[in-house]
Amino acid sequence: MAIHVEGIVAIVIFYVLILFVGIWAAWKNKDSGSAEGGDQSERIMVGGRDIGLFVGAFTMTATWVGGGYINGTAEYVYLPDYGLAWAQAPFGYALSLVVGKSVFV
Repeated sequence: MAIHVEGIVAIVIFYVLILFVGIWAAWKNKDSGSAEGGDQSERIMVGGRDIGLFVGAFTMTATWVGGGYINGTAEYVYLPDYGLAWAQAPFGYALSLVVGKSVFV
């Protein structure tokens, strides 16, 4: 098994870039929202931003349904020993998304 050095370097550069953007954004907005009233816990959870219903719903969906979930389901359905029975998870996840969105979002 060979190590793909270019791929590892690209991933490290990507994560370092994301880290620096996060630090820059936190430094830029460190004083925003301190003068405004409102719920302290909500301000902490969303960083003082109003994400709205549309963005909140898609954020919650992206949190639950990621590439690993989609690829893992496809992988186990493809394997001869497992078959279609392993594709039952999407229904449970879909139901939990509907319940979670109606309660939390």
